[in-house]
Amino acid sequence: MKQKMKSAPLAFLKILIFFNISLFLGCNSSGEKNQLSTFASKRSENEKASKKQSFPIDFILKYARKRKVKYEMKELTSGDLQQITPAFFQRYLDNHPLSNGKKEKLKFDKYSRYFLFDYVKRKDYVFFTIIYSNEDGYDAYYHFTYDLKNDQLTDVTRIAIVGGDGGYSQHETLSYSHAFTRLKVKTKEMYDEFLDDERYQNCFSRTTNLIDTKFHFQGAHTSIHKENTKTSYDTICE
Repeated sequence: MKQKMKSAPLAFLKILIFFNISLFLGCNSSGEKNQLSTFASKRSENEKASKKQSFPIDFILKYARKRKVKYEMKELTSGDLQQITPAFFQRYLDNHPLSNGKKEKLKFDKYSRYFLFDYVKRKDYVFFTIIYSNEDGYDAYYHFTYDLKNDQLTDVTRIAIVGGDGGYSQHETLSYSHAFTRLKVKTKEMYDEFLDDERYQNCFSRTTNLIDTKFHFQGAHTSIHKENTKTSYDTICE
């Protein structure tokens, strides 16, 4: 009788441990299922949007971030944004002429990735920006103007490039007007090159270009005015 009484607490303890392990595994599995369900839901919405006949502006308003007045972009920012599927890009964004050049167009690249960045809704238009992230380590920002009344894109403009590769880097500061119809972009380009000179061992030269560009978003057209570039030279030793 005493031996049975001693074994009872031990049996209860085994049941309690088994119950806790099962509960932990169940919660963990539920969390993973929820994450997979959220990802599948967003992907499904992306695919549905890519099949719509009209431009899917509601999808962009749902997943792009609300536009801020100022951005300081020194690093790639595309990692935590809503990705655009190739089907969506090719159906609605591909091959649009750019305001930056007479013959330049926005082109799909199967080796690049595309993300929704931000938007702002005005009376007759929606302004939104996507990021075109290429395999060389650069994020290009493209600004779109969407006409709400006519259900069409009326303008596409490249407004900024962020990234770097092989001794070159580019940073951007974006400052919008409070009405979001005007934008001033301060570009900082840096070129680094090692000096082939015994007097300057472990040293490199740095060329820095500072460029101011102004954009005016006018609905069907964007005017661009680039001001003079300021250049400086430095020698940096490690």
